[in-house]
Amino acid sequence: MTLTKIQTIASGTGAEARTVDSKLQDFVSVKDFGVTGDGSTDDTTKFQAAIDATSTANQRLYIPTGTYIITSLSLQNNTYLFGVGTLKRKAGSTGYVITASSKNNWVIRGFTIDGNKSNASNDKAAIFINGGYQVVVDEITINNHTYDGIGIRNTTDRTQETESYIRNCTISNSDRYGIEAQDVKDLTIIGNLISNVGNHGILLYGTTVAATDLVTVEGNKIMDTGAAGIAAPYIAGTTNFGVAKAQIIDNKVKAAGNNGINVQTNNAVVSNNVCDGNGTSTGHQGILINGEYITVDGNTSINNTGVGIDIGDGKFVTVTNNIVNNNAQIGIEFNSCESCIADGNIVRNNWTGNTGDTNLKAGIAVHKGDA
Repeated sequence: MTLTKIQTIASGTGAEARTVDSKLQDFVSVKDFGVTGDGSTDDTTKFQAAIDATSTANQRLYIPTGTYIITSLSLQNNTYLFGVGTLKRKAGSTGYVITASSKNNWVIRGFTIDGNKSNASNDKAAIFINGGYQVVVDEITINNHTYDGIGIRNTTDRTQETESYIRNCTISNSDRYGIEAQDVKDLTIIGNLISNVGNHGILLYGTTVAATDLVTVEGNKIMDTGAAGIAAPYIAGTTNFGVAKAQIIDNKVKAAGNNGINVQTNNAVVSNNVCDGNGTSTGHQGILINGEYITVDGNTSINNTGVGIDIGDGKFVTVTNNIVNNNAQIGIEFNSCESCIADGNIVRNNWTGNTGDTNLKAGIAVHKGDA
């Protein structure tokens, strides 16, 4: 009897009988292509063959429990790669563990990437995405890596009406950024846990004016970073805005070495974030804003080693309904600003440290240049 005639049925009300052959087509395992997952064999070639075949056939590819030694894997259009196994960077390899170059409509989900830091020989991200649209990185765990956890650059303009997501990932012990997003459109970075990274937890960057546009950073937890928890800086060497229309909402940033949140953009919302105990390596702000048309609303900025909320060279910045307590310097500071508003904030017990300009002690300070 062939599998096309043998039937199976799932338990539960409403389940219907299917042939075993049909059931087996739901997804394919990498082990169907001879991949071992034994922790010692280089599985790259056979693993790549599995990705190529299932992407062409629009099938899901499953990674069972095991440790898969990998040099570098390339995603394709329509890849769907998921599972519970661990991809471990091969000692001495010089590539990204996973890369996608101008590939669209793909998903990776659920597995772990071990960067094998002690045996790495090059600075490459664990996952590097260059170009494409409608991509999803979901529930990936990345640890022990020499460079960025996830890098994404040059994604397609939003006229494609497709959005990409980096969500629910755990990134720890990376030597540079947790997530770097450069020159991207329509990206949501949501629900990630980032800890113990050498530089920024999340970096949004544009190499030209508004090259990074319509990015949402929401619901992430970021702690113990070498630099800022979340940063959207000027274009390097200028005061031009490489990032436009960013939403930074509902994040928790604790123990960043630099500012908790640093926003130097045009048109942004910074709302309902908690910045607690940042500036561990030097006196920095809970939230630093340099930009235009920015709303700073409903945030909690406490126990930071610098100013609670610092607005510098701002235009049309609204600071409302924030809680700003127990910071080492000024609660809320406006420095060289134009047409800005502060309203409904709770500002208490700031200037708890002895650092900064001792001539300027205030709950809320408005001034131009050095005080």
